[in-house]
Formats: sequence, C-alpha cells, structure tokens
Amino acid sequence: MVTSRQAAASPAESPRTGAELSHLEGIDGIRAIAAIAVFFTHWAALTPLGGDATLGVWWSQLNIGVSIFFVLSGFLLYRPFVLAATGGGRRPELKGFLIRRAFRIYPAYWVAFAFDMWLGWQLRLSTNIGWLTNITLTDDYFRNAEPTSGLPQSWTLVVEVGFYLFLPLFVLASGWLLSGRGKGRLLAVETIDKKIRIHLAVLMVIGLVSMTLTQFDLLPEWASAIDIGDFELHPFNFLRWLAMFAAGMTLAHAWVRHHRGDGDDFGWFVVAGANPVRCWLAAFGLFFVLNEAVGLEVGSGATISDTQWAIRHVLHIAIAVLLILPAIAPGPPGPVRRFLRHRTMVVAGTASYGIYLWHFGLLVFLRREWLKGAETGDVVQVATLLVVGLALSVLLGWLSYHLIEAPARSLARRLSGSRSPGGS
Repeated sequence: MVTSRQAAASPAESPRTGAELSHLEGIDGIRAIAAIAVFFTHWAALTPLGGDATLGVWWSQLNIGVSIFFVLSGFLLYRPFVLAATGGGRRPELKGFLIRRAFRIYPAYWVAFAFDMWLGWQLRLSTNIGWLTNITLTDDYFRNAEPTSGLPQSWTLVVEVGFYLFLPLFVLASGWLLSGRGKGRLLAVETIDKKIRIHLAVLMVIGLVSMTLTQFDLLPEWASAIDIGDFELHPFNFLRWLAMFAAGMTLAHAWVRHHRGDGDDFGWFVVAGANPVRCWLAAFGLFFVLNEAVGLEVGSGATISDTQWAIRHVLHIAIAVLLILPAIAPGPPGPVRRFLRHRTMVVAGTASYGIYLWHFGLLVFLRREWLKGAETGDVVQVATLLVVGLALSVLLGWLSYHLIEAPARSLARRLSGSRSPGGS
C-alpha cells in the first residue's frame, strides 16, 4: 500500500518531467476510503459483527480497501513512466525511484512494527529468519518465514514491495521493445501508445492467469516453490496480485493520453469523468453482487471456494477502478468530487498509511485490555471500540505522517537528488 502524493502533468505544457506532475485532488479521498474500509473490516472481525449471518459478509468484503490501494499504486507509480515513454519528459531514474519507494514504506512501518512487537499487541516472532523477513517485508515469499506474524496486515506491504521491484523491470523491458528490441528506432507516438496498450494487456493476462493457477493449485511444483539454499521462494505470491496493478497502470495510460489531447480511443475515460455518480453507483452495484450473489460465507466453519475467490478478485478490480475513476478523470464538480476533496477526507487520506499500520494493533489492544465485552457483543463496548479505535488510528496516522513519513520523504529527495516527492 502507498500513501504519498504523486504528481501529474498537463501535456499542454512542455517540456515536462516527472517532477512537474501535479497532485490530483481526489486521490487523498480515495486513500481515506481504502484505509477506513480496511479499519471497518478488522473492527467487525474482532466483534460478533464479523460472523453475523446477515451483514458479516458485507463487513468482511470491506477488505476491498486493499484492492483499491493496489490499483492506486499501479496508477500513481506508472504514470511518470508512461508519460516519459510518450515524449512527456525524462523517465524517473531507477536509483531515485527505489530510494523514494524504500523511504516511503519502510520507516513508518519499522516504527509501527517495533512498537507492536515491544508491547506484544499481537503476535510475537520466534525465529531469526522470521525477524529478518518481517523487517524487510519479504516474509510472504519464503517458507518458514513466519508471514504476518508481525503486523498481520503487512502482507499487503510485501506485495507492494514486490511491485516496486517489478515496475522498473517492466519499464525496462517495455522500453526495449518500444525501441525496436534495442535497435534504437524512433517510433511515432501512436505506435508507442498501441504497443503500451498491448504490453499492459499482456500484463493483465499474466496477472489473471497467475491468480487462477495459484488459487486453483495448478502450478507445477518447480514454479510454486523455488529452492534457494534453505529457503523456498514463492514468486507467484506477488504475481497473483499483478492484475490489480495492471488495472491501475491502464488508468495511468488513459490519463496521459487524455491530458495529451489524443485519447479518442479512451472515450470511456472521459465518459467516466463526466459521470462520477454513475461510476460509484456501478461500484456499489458490483459490491452488492459480490456480497449477495457470489455465495460468500463468514463465521465459524465458513469456507470460500476457489471459484468464489477468483470471482471476488475480478470484482474487486472492477469496483476499485470504478471508485478511483472520478478522482482522476476530468469532469465537472459534483457531490462525489466534493466529497473526495472535503478537508476531512484529505486529512484522513494524508494519514492513511499510518492508519493502515496502526489500526489493527490498536483494536486488538483496546479489546484485550479495556473492552473485553466487545468480543461477546456488548453493544456499548462494540461502539466504543469503533469510535475510540478509529479516533486513535487517525491520530497515530497523522503523527506518523508528520513525524516520520514527511521527514523520510524529504530525506529521500535529498539522497536521490530529486526536487519532487516523486512517489505515491
């Protein structure tokens, strides 16, 4: 999950670089929605609400906030690369990109992780490899690495780190193909755009196929677990989520095409921008289908079939795209955009990474130490857990941003020689 501000560019001006990309005002509102959705699904899971036969599925599927973060990452991080590929400025340097990403995700995570382990709010690690892989956010890729035994929600950060490493490789490979397989041929912008669309489509297919192979246990043994010394590497633990990032990258390409003034074949992007309410109504409609028609169950003994999981995965992508479109596509002011740009949403969006890091440990601690009745359904204590947990999560998220994240971003800019935030 990423929460820093990413820039944008208006192609009508030139020359442009990644440093001149402007912040999209609605993005913080989307981050706020994603973080608070994850908060609610964990709050419900720690109370009888999570197992309720009627609404339990709805609470559990608010974990769609994770999918929103993944799609948003694909959009924000790929945007300066695709802008550069189509003649809109310099491509971000690999060294600077990796420095900014590392300083974006690790410092705040390390503080939350250390505090959580110190207080023992949740689980404790018992092996050296467990400590190492949890600290480096690589635990989900190795056998016996105690994945999610630190911060349970950190598995999503492991996927994010995987994307940070994958994206430059994809850009280099895509650039090599765009240059005529290393022959340095200059291609027309229209040709480049067509090839980028093909590359992104291939990426989407790889992601969906990887998800299917992994979920249905169809991978050959040599691909599902690669032996490296005493470890087993599980690369498909990232690739199974690739389609979500590819969806965001497709949005980035559409954004660049539109702002360059030649996005006629991305008419859907303009239509979405002109109809934000319809986008959100469609998202809510798909969310209803997910919860009421897919047959998901919650509670003791409930299971989810491979087919249900795959359908949920695809619906999560579609819902996330529909929710994000009004924040990035052009269009007139309206209730959706005013909501996303409201100061409350901007504050929560700014604090979203901290909220994501701190909320679950806080909820566990509050329920265990002071609000034990929340576990058995005491209405007052369930409500108190919600209000106090959310308030403290936002407060710690705000402190995390101003005391850790913003200074770390500033240091990253100095180390990478960049004058812009250069990240999302």
